[in-house]
Amino acid sequence: MVEAVSRQIDNSLSRSDVEFLHGYGYQIWMLRDGGFAFNGMGSQLALCMPANDMILVTTADNQAINNGPGYIAGAYYNLIAKTSENALPEDKDAEAALKQKTASLAIPLPQGEKTTVKAALYSGKRYVMQKNQMGIEWMSVDIAPELCAVRYANATGEHRIEFGMGGYTAQKFPEKYYGMTIGTKDMNYESIAAGAWVNECALICTLYAIDIHVGTLNMQLNFAEDSLSVYMDRAAEWFFEEYEGYATGYCG
Repeated sequence: MVEAVSRQIDNSLSRSDVEFLHGYGYQIWMLRDGGFAFNGMGSQLALCMPANDMILVTTADNQAINNGPGYIAGAYYNLIAKTSENALPEDKDAEAALKQKTASLAIPLPQGEKTTVKAALYSGKRYVMQKNQMGIEWMSVDIAPELCAVRYANATGEHRIEFGMGGYTAQKFPEKYYGMTIGTKDMNYESIAAGAWVNECALICTLYAIDIHVGTLNMQLNFAEDSLSVYMDRAAEWFFEEYEGYATGYCG
């Protein structure tokens, strides 16, 4: 056990979060001041500081957030600094405030407007896409104040993704990915998705996979009267690969 939580190799020149550059044991990351951590995908963390007899365990998915584990580790060390000399006294008011805060937490929504003044100009138009790395053949967006539905065709067929405007919409992602059978794409992941108009011509959308695998898919759709430009970016391991890149299409 001592060897597992000791530095076996140096990783100071890697591109990991700065708090995790103090060495690597047996699948365990070294922290400063003699600490160590289990560091899973998307900040599935167990941060351990033996000298302070303190452990912090988090479950999260911040693959789309730069330095996500570093923020958590920084908060962990701030907590250690506050409690290094004496244990904090019991504080019922603070406990009640924390419970109230956690009960009200929600996934942040894309920031912007629920609709655009040019909805009638863009809604329902079919844009034939030029050759692109995502293999999208055509795309169309049905625009409404409470819901935008992106329709498209790619190598696996015709699909539809719904984005709530002002709230997340639950749905199964249209592509099948790896699920209950090893090596077989047999599962449509449960997902939630929301969108917002950042200006009258640009729609941003965020979709989270919230199933046995977690991940994030971001889209930006930029409209003109006769053209549509799409940018997609993913933060997911082993899925959403078809949804990363740029595409441009024209109608008429």
